[in-house]
Amino acid sequence: MEVKQHTIDSIVQDRGLDLQQTIYISKHTKEIENYFAKHPHVINAFVIGLCIGGHAKIKVDLVEHTIQRGSLISLVPNAIVYPITVSEDIEIHSLMFSFDFITTSVSLFKTTLLETLRQQYVIDLDDTQLELLGDLYQATSKYHYSAYPIAEVQTHLFSALLLEIQGVYVHANKNTKAESRYEHLTKLFFALLYKHFKAERALQFYADQLCVTPQHLSTVIRTVTKHTLSYWISEMVILYSKSLLKTTSLTSKEIAAELNFAEPTLFSRFFKKNTGMTPNEYRKE
Repeated sequence: MEVKQHTIDSIVQDRGLDLQQTIYISKHTKEIENYFAKHPHVINAFVIGLCIGGHAKIKVDLVEHTIQRGSLISLVPNAIVYPITVSEDIEIHSLMFSFDFITTSVSLFKTTLLETLRQQYVIDLDDTQLELLGDLYQATSKYHYSAYPIAEVQTHLFSALLLEIQGVYVHANKNTKAESRYEHLTKLFFALLYKHFKAERALQFYADQLCVTPQHLSTVIRTVTKHTLSYWISEMVILYSKSLLKTTSLTSKEIAAELNFAEPTLFSRFFKKNTGMTPNEYRKE
């Protein structure tokens, strides 16, 4: 039986939109609230949100973030999002777009903004930045839903909004202290983990990719994150597994194959060891 759950992606599906051809802009700040899933789910588009009220805690690709008034949220395709707590008064301006749309319709952007958004999922704005982005968002949204929007005007408004967001990120990065060697290696490890976790769970693989010994990488990760390499690898696999179990009809056997487990029973044991329940028990929960 298909397991259907509301996720952020459901907004697009419910409205019959094609993000290859257009963008999605929320009409009002409470619209996204009903689509905050209570379980991990994978985002299949770029999502930008501007919180103007309420608060929430979310985990994005293993990292926990606090969202409050003035938070700018940027999610990239294939990010795994897990809403932990969401207040009833949460208010978020949101827009969604695909990589294909932004690179074909908005010629100003190829990879610069996209790489910028990957660096930090949540940043806090000052009052001036919040007011400016809020005004740009409202102008873009109002025109998007006007009776006879002209595509070229809409694209320019969207471009102005994205340029301002890019400027906010550039400013935030300038004020960030320089990374230590340990922090830099940790960032490289997580970038590799997000890319290869489905196929690779061996510590040796990640050490080889980073040209360090497993012992050194283990020391670095434990020092910076207070957790072991094995912990983070398992967490990523479990988070993705939970997403598939709750948002798809894939069987445990199919999920095991996607995650490169030799046998479905090995996946079931791995899942139960890390969660205390079998995959089927979690799906029915």
